[in-house]
Amino acid sequence: MSAYNAWNVTKASYCNVFSDIRGFFNAAWRWIVLFLAFSILGGFFAGLLDLPILSSASAIIWIVASIAFAVDWQKKILLESTPGKLRFGAVEWRYLGLYILFILALTLPTYLLSILSNKVTDASTQSEVATVTVIIVLFFFALAILLYRFVLIFPATAIKNKEMTLKLSWESTREHGIQVFIGILLCIVPINIIITILQGLMTHLLQTGTYFAFFLAILTDIFVVTAFMALIALLSSFLALTYRTLAPAGD
Repeated sequence: MSAYNAWNVTKASYCNVFSDIRGFFNAAWRWIVLFLAFSILGGFFAGLLDLPILSSASAIIWIVASIAFAVDWQKKILLESTPGKLRFGAVEWRYLGLYILFILALTLPTYLLSILSNKVTDASTQSEVATVTVIIVLFFFALAILLYRFVLIFPATAIKNKEMTLKLSWESTREHGIQVFIGILLCIVPINIIITILQGLMTHLLQTGTYFAFFLAILTDIFVVTAFMALIALLSSFLALTYRTLAPAGD
């Protein structure tokens, strides 16, 4: 196990994705096209047939694409395999199950705390409400730091390494929980800021005219989906490189 520096791992993750844009598109374009096709066709037929449930097809495809691409990208880094196949098998199902458990473990306690806090501060002053809000936010971040110590299980699942357990991940990330948390934030926040700014600009331009707005809306969808796929590649790179650094020798 080598010395771990989240800043260096984050820089390497950005380099892994954005220094080879062609490689990224070769790996991601099939999932991007599939998602856009389901999104556009699902929305069209939902309105045509008056079946709103068809619109949810794009959400399902997005989950499938995100998980499959994350697994594919981590295998690319750790096993030097060639990404880009449309596949969702047993490994992807296990990865999805772990992801759902992780999200529930992160959000459910925070949600329950917020409900309890709302009841307690129902008739309180604004300063008390602000204090409780700060406590909830701090609780969320503290919980995230603890839970991120289990993230080695994700790349291990992607490469079918059954020797890596939650306990081993916890032990391997000892003293690195805050670093892993900061590294993940450095992956998520910049791209989300760019997406938000450009979406705002696109929304403003959409008001310029019906004909132009239609094509601009398509371009916006393509950009947003591609940007989020890049974010998945970035996070997957960070997880894989963190795994390579912190996992015990032989795993």
